[in-house]
Amino acid sequence: MVFPKKEGQAKKGLVNDATDLKVGSQNTDAKLLGTQPFSINLREKAVKITKAMRDEKVYQKLRIERVNKYYKGKRDKKAKDAEPEKEK
Repeated sequence: MVFPKKEGQAKKGLVNDATDLKVGSQNTDAKLLGTQPFSINLREKAVKITKAMRDEKVYQKLRIERVNKYYKGKRDKKAKDAEPEKEK
């Protein structure tokens, strides 16, 4: 639906949609728009960063896990194909 910029003036062109409508007739109910305030506090409490936390190389661990996930199927297939050769 196209609403005119000025009240009383319809939008010109191929889409002349808001001729019979008042500008304020759009449904702005908070329940429909999903703008109700949350009653749950989703933020975590602040934690003091320890030396162990600082020394942990989290980014490297995440990168290694992503690579392992990416190559898992290829590595499993290669290991499965190598098993019959060992038996011979």
